[in-house]
Amino acid sequence: MSRKKRKNKGQRSAKLQKALCNNGVSGRDLAVEDFGNAKHATKALRQMSRGFSSSATAIVIEAEKENMIPWYDRTDFDSVSDEDDEKPSSGNHEQQTTSTSTPQRSKTKTKDAPCTECNQNGLLYPLDVWCLLAQYIEPEDVQKFALICKGARQATNMRTFWLRIYKCCINGPNKLPERLQPDRIECRPGLRARIIRALFYGYEPFRTCIVSHNNLKDPDVLEGHMCISMWCKQALCKKRAKKIWAFYFKFSQKPSGMNRKPRYFSKEWLAQVDDLNYNPEDGHAILQINCVNYLPVSPVQGHVLTKASIGVSRDMKHNSVKLIFHSPRSDGRYRKDEGKSIILEPAYDAKVVNWWSPLYPHCEDAL
Repeated sequence: MSRKKRKNKGQRSAKLQKALCNNGVSGRDLAVEDFGNAKHATKALRQMSRGFSSSATAIVIEAEKENMIPWYDRTDFDSVSDEDDEKPSSGNHEQQTTSTSTPQRSKTKTKDAPCTECNQNGLLYPLDVWCLLAQYIEPEDVQKFALICKGARQATNMRTFWLRIYKCCINGPNKLPERLQPDRIECRPGLRARIIRALFYGYEPFRTCIVSHNNLKDPDVLEGHMCISMWCKQALCKKRAKKIWAFYFKFSQKPSGMNRKPRYFSKEWLAQVDDLNYNPEDGHAILQINCVNYLPVSPVQGHVLTKASIGVSRDMKHNSVKLIFHSPRSDGRYRKDEGKSIILEPAYDAKVVNWWSPLYPHCEDAL
């Protein structure tokens, strides 16, 4: 290199150091004041940018990348600090290498984060352990046990689990309906639903729950449900020792298209045949209204219950049940003036019966 070039290079370096000292850039990072107080912003920016080395630019790029990552996606909070404590920096060269390697390290950790978190935060026990624990679960704790993990959920979906509950928790199985007898209940399709029904017949905590909370539900809980069936019959009321007329309205929470039964030997039908959790009455409820006399009622199958209320009859001795039905609409907007109204008066009481209740009339039971 010639002397002239060396001289020009030395002059340029001296000017650059002088400019950096005048602007206060040496020994500290960039700040807003460096840009705001500069006379010529473009020249000052060029001078300051030339004064930074490759290590400084790498640190700035790393800080920008870290700020762009959300806090919930960061996985290198503790690991980077631990490595820095174990390996203290002995010079600028080591700081440059650590600063340039951290972006690659953070990228690899974000990809492998799900695997490491699963291994550190919990242990995966085999299914046999959950099956052994399921033998000590009471019927009222089945839901809590099934929500622990996937293995516990699989243990509650086994045939042996429900048969153990049936044999251990039900007292006097001979008093159960014919469909829920021990010799007929072991059929796999719908086993879970039948055993739950049997528990409300023969398991004392469930029986007391039905007796104490049976009449607490008002008919307005069925608003928005579709009536799929209705019938009436004359029965003997044991409390009043007289005959009464019971009117039944069966409601479905699902849309009308969901209630269609699959064709025989189709894929859906074959799936139901071997389904432990199959329950055709799921999402259904029955509104039972006990009246003093027989009352003519217009058919409302396929209509949606929009309003249900219970008041006092004219004689001030009984109840008056009023039901308003409308044709189903997708937007759910119904006018009060339109629709069919059914008034059952005088009535003793009205109750909502769910599918697991002993009062629920099933297809296999005699009405």
